[in-house]
Amino acid sequence: MQTFKQLAANKLALAHRDTASRPTSRWRSADLDPVPKADKKWEWYHIGGFWIAEGFSAGQIQSYLGGLSVQVMIQAIWPSFINWHADALPASADITASALLGFAIFWLISLPFLYIRPPKLRWLFIAKIATMPFLWTALFAWALTAAGGFGPLMGMPSRPMGGMSEGYLFCYAVTASISGVNTFTVNLPDITRYAHDPRSTTLAQAVGLPVCLTMITLAASTQVVYGQIYWNPLEMVAIWDNRPAKFFAGLLFAFANIGTNVAGNSIAFGNDLMTLFPRYIDISIKAVGRRVMLTDYYILRRRHGLHIEQLYTPRGLYWYRRGINWRAVAAFFAGLVPLLPSLVYQINPAGGGIARGYVNFSSLAWLECFLFS
Repeated sequence: MQTFKQLAANKLALAHRDTASRPTSRWRSADLDPVPKADKKWEWYHIGGFWIAEGFSAGQIQSYLGGLSVQVMIQAIWPSFINWHADALPASADITASALLGFAIFWLISLPFLYIRPPKLRWLFIAKIATMPFLWTALFAWALTAAGGFGPLMGMPSRPMGGMSEGYLFCYAVTASISGVNTFTVNLPDITRYAHDPRSTTLAQAVGLPVCLTMITLAASTQVVYGQIYWNPLEMVAIWDNRPAKFFAGLLFAFANIGTNVAGNSIAFGNDLMTLFPRYIDISIKAVGRRVMLTDYYILRRRHGLHIEQLYTPRGLYWYRRGINWRAVAAFFAGLVPLLPSLVYQINPAGGGIARGYVNFSSLAWLECFLFS
């Protein structure tokens, strides 16, 4: 009878091609090897399509937002769907039966896209470049027209809440904005490693990131038009009376979130699993924080490149102590621990015990965490 170790080696382990420079080892995966030149086909507009898609899902959980998109589409066809099995779930569930069905449908639609290997995903973002600017332009034009131009938007008074001054509130808003895209900036190397030219990343972000400004303008316009702010644009789309506009807006939002979910979340998670179990998992089936990586590259290494061959050599230059760089782990927690009290406050502001000065201090948490690390 085979032992579990023998069963894993014979039935579960992937077959990797051995090469003279990179022999097969328990730490090696062909999907994590340096990308062959033949697969470096991503141009700036492919990566820009990723950021444009992110602009239509910033600050949201992609699968949930995609489920709302499907719900909006069905509601545009059958308006009564919003009340479908309205009493099936208790209020404590914090989700309706129609939203849950939309989530399930979106998840099933997304599943086939997970089997597309990253080099071929660029065609998905070509489709985004061809379609999403229409929604972007339409929403931006609608927001300005419905709100009466930039005047009413810029003239809205600031209303600091929670005891924060306008200065600290501005810092808090900066941190919140960075947090919305921080995960994707960390995961972006999982995509840009397929870029034809390293400069493609800079150009793509210069073109794609301003899309997020569209969403901010849209949210501000809802305060003028509806009397309340809808930070989730699909909540605003859901109350539109124009059913064709509602359907196509939901369709494009769903399409955008499929791309973001696959490229921004699934590929990165797959690479994490491959790093841990390279013998058993490939891309079909990121390490310490961004702050630590930036400090390591710009300050410790002074922008000198890594030794690529040693990255794939067991017990090589980057093996550190038993495969773990404990200094990087310490740097990670040095940036994390001082800000934990502020996290506790955000979870339960009424709990007490956290001084207002400490909460104000942590309003620029992202930058402070970077400096502490």
